[in-house]
Amino acid sequence: MFVLNGTVQDGSDTIVVAGFDSRFENPDTIFPVNGKFTWSFRPDTVTTLLLILADGRVYPVFAQKGVESQVVIPADTGRYSVSGGIFNDSYQSFCVSTVNDSTLEQAVASLDSFITRD
Repeated sequence: MFVLNGTVQDGSDTIVVAGFDSRFENPDTIFPVNGKFTWSFRPDTVTTLLLILADGRVYPVFAQKGVESQVVIPADTGRYSVSGGIFNDSYQSFCVSTVNDSTLEQAVASLDSFITRD
């Protein structure tokens, strides 16, 4: 099983879980209670999921068999965080490393480095 524990800081009452590709073909819905949720499914391989909020914000999560991950979905001005498993941890490190990127060139260089490294 892959287990996702999360916090939604803005009080969203629904989160649609969609797959990035055919490894997760059927969308699902998470209904947080008091801003907290736990959701799970049984992936066959590493699967990229998209958490979609009602206001259109989209956040990625990498699901893999036997991993328990945590997400904090921010209010509009906050920072998303994801941890648990090598892919989520690597993505989170990338996000933290780009905090001070202030130009398109810096952002592209950071992205190129992330793709090459991971």
